[in-house]
Amino acid sequence: GDDTIAKRKLLRAEREVISLWTKRGNQANSEGHLGEAGNWWRKAVELTHPLEKTSGNAWHAIVKNATALEYHGDIAYGEQRYEEAIGTWSAVLLVDPTRGDIVEKNTEAQKMFATELHGLAHSLAKRNLLGAALVTDLRALRYDPMQSEAFSAGSDLRSSPIRFRSRSE
Repeated sequence: GDDTIAKRKLLRAEREVISLWTKRGNQANSEGHLGEAGNWWRKAVELTHPLEKTSGNAWHAIVKNATALEYHGDIAYGEQRYEEAIGTWSAVLLVDPTRGDIVEKNTEAQKMFATELHGLAHSLAKRNLLGAALVTDLRALRYDPMQSEAFSAGSDLRSSPIRFRSRSE
């Protein structure tokens, strides 16, 4: 009945999103934005049903561009664009998780990015932007859950009362 119709609609919507994200990845790639392309393709593959992952266009785009994606990640890392490096390397690891060298580079980039985010959170907290600081610290924990400074700072922020001011104040 209605449940089956809803499931079919959801499946169709997911396939449309996967197709859209794959096209965005292809477009970004054709415009020379490989980091962005890798992120779109990765998101498309992650949304794809496990039984269909390896047959999808996004999967094939990552496989076809794996060497370029890895190189792009290396360049981005060298230029301290850690989030971009993580995105491109994560796409490669999605299609080939056995690449220990990329796992190591990606782990290091995640730690560096988490440290960068923690510094930003600290700066936001100093400016009394506690909500933004908390969100930034939580984001840092996503990349490096073992970063104790972010965890303790996040705990401090969560226990602080956040006062919202109206625009007229």
